[in-house]
Amino acid sequence: MKNKLYLCGLFLPLLCFLAFIGFCEYQRSQSCEITVPVSGYDPRSLIAGHYILLTVDTQRIDCSQFSAKTCPEKGYFQNSYKYFVAEEDARPLENLIRKPKNKAELVFTILRDQPPQIKELLINGKKWKEAF
Repeated sequence: MKNKLYLCGLFLPLLCFLAFIGFCEYQRSQSCEITVPVSGYDPRSLIAGHYILLTVDTQRIDCSQFSAKTCPEKGYFQNSYKYFVAEEDARPLENLIRKPKNKAELVFTILRDQPPQIKELLINGKKWKEAF
């Protein structure tokens, strides 16, 4: 009897962990992705090269990406988002965003009843690391 209790105590946390991973994967499979243009950045927020502050350009959002084919209500997106990068990548990324010919976009993952979560930063339609 003691051995069975010991085995239950050993495998129960593992089972809970696997159930949590399954739940997260299910949520991820139910999510959708949208791409939103960002305009401007705040170079003063480039604290030691760890993040860049990007502002969502709500005027240029392609509303057909959303499930209802309508733009979300005002306040759905935050005014600005911090995009975190490694310190050595911050200066080249800032230079990419600063160039007027480059188009910066944020890819968001949308889950029902949750605020949008940043997934990736795109420069001219490519992941920012590929745009160097």
